[in-house]
Amino acid sequence: WCLSTTTECAGTVTGTNGTGAQAAPGAAGGYTPIADAQCTEVQNQLTQALGIDVSRSTAPAAFQDLSGGTGQSCQLVISATGAQFPNMVDAGQRIAGALTPNGWTLDPQYAADSPTGTIHGLRRNNQLAVYNVQWAPAAGVTCPADQPIATCAQSLTPDQMTYTITVDLAQQ
Repeated sequence: WCLSTTTECAGTVTGTNGTGAQAAPGAAGGYTPIADAQCTEVQNQLTQALGIDVSRSTAPAAFQDLSGGTGQSCQLVISATGAQFPNMVDAGQRIAGALTPNGWTLDPQYAADSPTGTIHGLRRNNQLAVYNVQWAPAAGVTCPADQPIATCAQSLTPDQMTYTITVDLAQQ
């Protein structure tokens, strides 16, 4: 499966649903956003744990799980720089660390890393939280095309790295 929402994976193109997951042909749906109060609770927990503003989509976001189940989620969005997160793994660990004391447990099916992103999932009862941490060079920063992005990342200052994090919260 892929982390990029525009990358071709296994012969299919992923959608822009924030999860990076692929749909299996003919898979059943059934996801709805978690309750408004629960989404607000998670938003507040992440704001406190991360020390930065966590915004919330005004409308439910399209959602897709690993098995191809579809529906909608309450989507939280975090925009930051390397000044807030030393790396994408740290950002992901801080998200998981904020949720696990509240009954969320890691789902090992949702564990993928690439040089520019990491995706993980947690479950609580019939709920699924999938977070996708992506980084890119900041506007105006160009990485050499003939070098791996990881090499470029080593030469960037924290302010030259931008992070976009989505957290999709859905239930079946």
